[in-house]
Amino acid sequence: QLSQQLETIGGNDVDGLETFLRVQGAVLHDNHYLLLSVKHSLCELYGKIEGFLIPQLSREQLKRKETLCRDLLEVVDQLEPGLSRLRGTIMYEMHVPLLIEAGQLFQGGVIQRAELRRRLKEVQRLLKESERILALEPEGTQEHGIAEAARDALKNMGDV
Repeated sequence: QLSQQLETIGGNDVDGLETFLRVQGAVLHDNHYLLLSVKHSLCELYGKIEGFLIPQLSREQLKRKETLCRDLLEVVDQLEPGLSRLRGTIMYEMHVPLLIEAGQLFQGGVIQRAELRRRLKEVQRLLKESERILALEPEGTQEHGIAEAARDALKNMGDV
């Protein structure tokens, strides 16, 4: 019944998925497979679809993306530790809100250079691990493309 309810929500319907997560999250365990599936979808949708592209995301939506990624990564680290494709993609998704937030906080004078550096090192760690994992995927796959994007992002960051 819940699976059917979830299927009626469009795959790109961020608001519908968030509502499902809020309503069913009050009933189901945080790590229920349906909730994890919705969290994974949202983790990827924030930043990728019209109306929710990275420049359009509010600070709260960026934080939401980060929280979803962290929640998923915590579970995936238990269920699929090591070089799993899912870990690699989640790590890549998580680097974006962390990078943006660090820049905004530094520019706003909320954090000092040392804290900015610490945060950027976390972003680099995520990108390196993501690239290491996803570079193992066959060329031409979406995951291999993400590995290349992670490599490019690391180059663009330079030394921290």
